[in-house]
Amino acid sequence: MLALVFVSDMESEMETHVVLLSSPGLGHLTPVLELAKRLATLSNSKVTIFVVPSLSAAESLVIQSFMSLNLW
Repeated sequence: MLALVFVSDMESEMETHVVLLSSPGLGHLTPVLELAKRLATLSNSKVTIFVVPSLSAAESLVIQSFMSLNLW
């Protein structure tokens, strides 16, 4: 996993934007999604996740389930 953190000081408010890159495979994707969820809810950070595409139906279901949480 690769994580980049951007902090901007626009309009006197600090905003943190975390970018996560997940390798293919549920063993990589699941922890990245959990980390993103925690960052978005606990620290009020903006989170962007990039996922290397794969053909796994299980991965597609996990991503669809995560997207339905509407954290943004």
